[in-house]
Amino acid sequence: MSYKKIGFIGFGKWVKNAYLPFIQKLEDAEISYVCARSESTILEAQKIIGDQSKYTLDYNELLEDRELDLVILSVPDEMHGQIMNDILSKNIDCIFEMPIAEKNIISEKLISIIKSKKNLLVPNLEFSHLPIISKLHNYVTNKSFGELSRVNLKLLSPGWGPIETSIKTIYSISPWYIDVLNKILGVTPKRVLSVGEKNPTYESESKGFTILDYDDYWGFWDYDIESSEKLSVTLDMVFDNAAIKVDLINSKYEIVKNEVVDKFTEDFFTPVQGWPGMNEFLQHFFNNDVPREEYINEIETLQNISNAMELSLQKNQWINL
Repeated sequence: MSYKKIGFIGFGKWVKNAYLPFIQKLEDAEISYVCARSESTILEAQKIIGDQSKYTLDYNELLEDRELDLVILSVPDEMHGQIMNDILSKNIDCIFEMPIAEKNIISEKLISIIKSKKNLLVPNLEFSHLPIISKLHNYVTNKSFGELSRVNLKLLSPGWGPIETSIKTIYSISPWYIDVLNKILGVTPKRVLSVGEKNPTYESESKGFTILDYDDYWGFWDYDIESSEKLSVTLDMVFDNAAIKVDLINSKYEIVKNEVVDKFTEDFFTPVQGWPGMNEFLQHFFNNDVPREEYINEIETLQNISNAMELSLQKNQWINL
């Protein structure tokens, strides 16, 4: 896609360390508008970007700029719904972080609006753009090691648990990881079962696991965002004739076959802010014309799965999709 004028709504660490380095290298585009919540952040943005851009504390002022053709939205989940609704009222494209809104009922309404508009709404699902994901998908579809029986994805994070200003839930954190499973398997789950803690320390969903029924495969997502261990995202795949162990953060994997272990590393861009896939995602977005229907389907599919996982956790039962 070709964009000349780009605006940011939100200017936190993620924007500065993940988006900004890539956007500033684009030859034919410029950052023309920035919206932030405080004067101090505006001053910081001016020092980084320069006086040639516009700055505001009111995102509606930014959206009124008809020269803008792309907005990058990076704000807390609870702010998504209203801002997304206002973006959809303008003829402007948007990159955003899932979920599309904090509550599923609002997400469903927004998805209906998206379908009736011409805006291109693009979810940033950076992990799924890593080259290793395509490699693993090919192993599955080509039956390189026989039939796949199950795949388990595990997330450990030491700093994402409940804090006063941010209570993360299975609904809000799951899309990036479930999308990885969907892309590797080439299908989406038919039903899900979520299991949380029996006696949680916090009124949140910081630890648990979800079983995903993909018809021909079992998928598992195991997560702990109050972990005492360092950040890791690992994957275990069990085939008829081999097992594959993957470190997604570093794109390293081992193939274990007949008690022989072969180790590999898949090439990828150096992670930004310790998170792989951002460069690959942005390269894919700016260099390819992906049909908007494909993005809409991706958004709707992941919202439905996330909502089913949340309902399953609340009702303690399988939820069909």
